[in-house]
Amino acid sequence: MLARRCGNASLCYSPMLRDHDVISVAANPDQFLISKELKIDNAGRTNSVAETAYLILHDSYPADTSNLVVQLCGSDPAKLAQATTALLNMYSNNNNGLPAGIDLNLGCPQECALKEGFGAFLVEKNANAAISCISAMRNAINTHHHCKADNSNRPSLSTKIRLLESGVDDTIDFIRKCKSAGVDNIAVHCRHRPDKHNGDADWDSGGKIVAAFPSDFPIILNGGISHHREASMVIEQTKCHAVMAATGYLRNH
Repeated sequence: MLARRCGNASLCYSPMLRDHDVISVAANPDQFLISKELKIDNAGRTNSVAETAYLILHDSYPADTSNLVVQLCGSDPAKLAQATTALLNMYSNNNNGLPAGIDLNLGCPQECALKEGFGAFLVEKNANAAISCISAMRNAINTHHHCKADNSNRPSLSTKIRLLESGVDDTIDFIRKCKSAGVDNIAVHCRHRPDKHNGDADWDSGGKIVAAFPSDFPIILNGGISHHREASMVIEQTKCHAVMAATGYLRNH
């Protein structure tokens, strides 16, 4: 949470956690509570289930959890709903408080997303399935909130997408469907999926998206932001509610 403590970030997103890894951790959390060390092999790799357990069970503190958005990925509504419930139960049982929100990654352009059918590829292949995933996660959060009467703060539900190659109007239409399915806010990476992290972000399209929705529906824009001056420029130009910095945090500027 250095970004929050030292960089004044109001929200921080976790690394992307696969739904089935979260479910695996929840099935037997005690085995992961024993060791607080995350083993890394000679190639710099970790076991994905062990890494997920470490992030949920050992790498969050009450002071940070209230600003944490846990990012999930997957393509099966039932599994994502199960993972959402499991995640909320683990945070409740671990006495760290519930996270500020849960996010569905619908913008990942990487090879792993292509192979496993999630992220931006899910939206392109079956947008209706992506909407079903959001609805299932919304129901899971609502059910958990009603069952846990002592938890007054219900986590938000969000998703992150990319600009659709078919145009900004189709992107706006898809966001409307996400909103109707239950997201409280949305982050838009203002590049197309084939661009990955290359080239300039399309802030003109970002501004059109912001203008298409009421002011009480927060829209966060993302895309190659590395400096405070860039963040300020994007907010002023597009009137977005906030900006997201990701790869810009990975090097000094």
